[in-house]
Amino acid sequence: LAKVEQKLTDVQLQYLRQYYTVNPFSNVTEVREIGKQWNSDSFDFNVNLRKWFSGRRMADQEIVQRPR
Repeated sequence: LAKVEQKLTDVQLQYLRQYYTVNPFSNVTEVREIGKQWNSDSFDFNVNLRKWFSGRRMADQEIVQRPR
């Protein structure tokens, strides 16, 4: 997650976090649309976005599963 976030701008990260709040289970088409909005529709960029969404979900699951 951190490696992918290093490749993004602050504005992009803020957008992704807001988008994730509304739709944490985005599909390939939605991720591709985000890339197009940012004029970066390359395969590698789309893979990085998909990694970010899956990494964010895994981080959220870790928080939920922590013993209290």
